[in-house]
Amino acid sequence: MEISRRKPKASIAEVRIHPVLQQYLGYCLGKAGAIMRRNLNVAFAEYGVEAKHFAVLRVLGDSNQPNQLAIGLDMGVDKATMVKLIDDLEAKGLVERIVDPADRRAKLITISRRGRGLAKTLESVRDSVESDFLRGLSLREKHTLRKTLTKLVGAL
Repeated sequence: MEISRRKPKASIAEVRIHPVLQQYLGYCLGKAGAIMRRNLNVAFAEYGVEAKHFAVLRVLGDSNQPNQLAIGLDMGVDKATMVKLIDDLEAKGLVERIVDPADRRAKLITISRRGRGLAKTLESVRDSVESDFLRGLSLREKHTLRKTLTKLVGAL
């Protein structure tokens, strides 16, 4: 399948997985995750960010000035990757690093006004992409999928 850089269109119903691979949950989850991430990245490209940046903005928007380490732990992202993500967002004026008054060696990350506005816009874009991606599922199936995946990841 050719990956479009302009219009995200793949939904669960359109993805072909060879019958022999359908028995492998990891393969199916990986394929679905990769397609969803690609669709989000295509949709977010016009805003100059990717899904990973959106995730940081959302965590920051729901936090009380966490440090990079705390954000990384909440997202399951290693220290080096987290530094790069924060560097990217800081360069775009979406977040700011400030010295932690309790520990001058640590930096607290705050979301800027511009970052909050963009996160709100991206949330709407994400809703649309997710809705399109899951269009082959009933409302009940969508709820069950989200609940089951959340439970699975929480048990790891």
